[in-house]
Parts: sequence; C-alpha cells; structure tokens
Amino acid sequence: MGIKARLTNILRAGLVCCSTMAAADTLVVATDIWEDFSNADGSGYYTDILSAIYEPRGIKVEVKYVPYKRSVEMMTSGKADVVLGAYKSEGLAGSYAAYPLEMDVVDVAISPELAASWSGLATLEGKKVGAVRGNDFDEYVPVKIQYKEVSNLKSLVKMLNHKRIDAILDYEADILRELKATGETAKFEIKNGVIKTPSFAVFANNSHGQAMLKIFNEAFIELHQSGQLKELLMKNTGSLDGYPVLE
Repeated sequence: MGIKARLTNILRAGLVCCSTMAAADTLVVATDIWEDFSNADGSGYYTDILSAIYEPRGIKVEVKYVPYKRSVEMMTSGKADVVLGAYKSEGLAGSYAAYPLEMDVVDVAISPELAASWSGLATLEGKKVGAVRGNDFDEYVPVKIQYKEVSNLKSLVKMLNHKRIDAILDYEADILRELKATGETAKFEIKNGVIKTPSFAVFANNSHGQAMLKIFNEAFIELHQSGQLKELLMKNTGSLDGYPVLE
C-alpha cells in the first residue's frame, strides 16, 4: 500500500471516529410543541430538564419539533433518542424513564351548552369530543363519547367554535394560543384539570438510547433532591400543580 493510500485510510478512520464521537455527545429529542413545556423557541420545562441533565456532562441537546405521533415514530425507529410527554398506558416500544417528568394536567374546552350543566367528565357522555392525534385521551374518560382525533389543534378550535364538536381535550395555554391564531373570538369555556396522569420521557431501545436513559435516571433524582426540579417547573409554568410524584 502506498503512502497516499495509507494517508487516505487514516483520514477516513479519523472521520468515522469523529462522527461516532459527535453522535455519542448528542441527545436527539423528538417532541411536539407544548406551551411552557416544549416551546418552539427551545425554552420550556421539558427542555430545561434535559439541558440541566446532559449539558453539564458535555452532551448537546438537539430538539426536533414534530407532531406527537411523528415523535413516537422517530424514537421507535432510532431517528431520535427520546420522546417526551408519553403515558404509561400507551405502552410505547421504548424504555420508560424511572420517574415521570410531571403530572400531566389536561383541560377541556366545552360549548356554552355543556358548561351550563357541567359536573365533570361524565357530562361528556354521548358528546363529540376532539383531541390531537396520538393523545388517546378517550382512555381517561369514564363514559362513552364520540371521540375523534385530528392532526392539529387549530382545526379543533375552529370546529368547537362552529359547533361541529362539543368539546376539546387538550391544554388551556395551547388552546388559547391556537384560538389567537384563528383570529376568532372564543365561543367556549375551559374547565381545568379534568385529567391528571404521569407523563414520561421514553428512550430508544438501542445502545445510545439506553446510555442516555441511565444518565437521565441518575440525574433526575438529583434534580428532585436539590430542589432544582421545582424551580424549573415554577419558572416555566408559574405553578407546582404538575409536580411529579416520585416513588
């Protein structure tokens, strides 16, 4: 082998090594955009947690914002290391973190007619209820409903405003954001905290995902014990209502 060929092979090996190191030093996150939790500008409770855990360890956090269903697909296919905001009941094909990120508090937007007789989720019996695709909120409603999932919240807000559905299960901040985007006036009322369930980070079942999971589990409990986790939740949401229960 000539000197030129040997140098070429050395260069190639160096590039492969550098590429592997770069991948090992990056956590690829797939998440939907949720107000106060994973904002499009990179801020939010979820993203702050990941930055607090990984960046001091020299690991770059790279966030890809996609619809929730797509984020799950990216994690299960290995295109992302972790997906955020998952429920245990979903049974995703990945490894759930040992501790929940938060207690997910879901709100409901309802028509004025429903609001007049509201007595909890049972009031939704037989009603047309919408949610964003992939959430499966109907599993938490104790009565039979006409449940429909669509690709985006903005469409649901328009549907509710124009009486095509009776209710939306989602989050108040996100509903109001999408209402503003429609330019319409609200023709509905919001009832808070109708569903409350633990929300998790789920990591890919590959070597890199498992390495990131190990770091997460060890560091997350440290954030909890130091009080930093409460600080991050309060800073981003202004409330501790969703503070996770760690067993």
